[in-house]
Order: sequence, then structure tokens, then C-alpha cells
Amino acid sequence: MKLPPFRPLRRLFGSTHGEVLFECRRCGSTVEPGTNVCPSCEQRSVARYEME
Repeated sequence: MKLPPFRPLRRLFGSTHGEVLFECRRCGSTVEPGTNVCPSCEQRSVARYEME
């Protein structure tokens, strides 16, 4: 049986429903909410992902 992509992660890490993840679009580093510049690579593009 093939599982949807996030189901194995939810099993491993628990539910992520309602969480918001902020991540640098260049290097993928997780950053704090409200961060405009990545502290790792100084990129000015931060993505926001809302987990359902």
C-alpha cells in the first residue's frame, strides 16, 4: 500500500496540523517567524508553509 507523502512524516514526528514553518527558499534553513533575511545564507526570500 502506497501512502501519501506526508503520512509517513506524521507517523514519525506526530501531527503537524496547524503548525506554520518558515524556511529559506535558497538553502532550506528553518528560520523564526518574522525573519526577512536568512541568517545562514543572507537570502531575502523566506517561504511560509502552513501544515494541514
